[in-house]
Amino acid sequence: MIYIILIFLIGICVGSFINVLVLRTRKNQKFLGGRSKCRKCEQVIKWYDLIPLLSFFMLRKRCRGC
Repeated sequence: MIYIILIFLIGICVGSFINVLVLRTRKNQKFLGGRSKCRKCEQVIKWYDLIPLLSFFMLRKRCRGC
């Protein structure tokens, strides 16, 4: 059971990183440098709001500023 949970957690982290790669390469931005920003208000997103899936559902697809 613990292996399934571990694989799930690694999977959502890798999936989140791939999502960042795709979004930033489409905009011709550096994907390793810089901080994540909200797409609507351009506010820098804090580290604790970048937890995959948990933050997505708790903040309802928005940043704290929106």
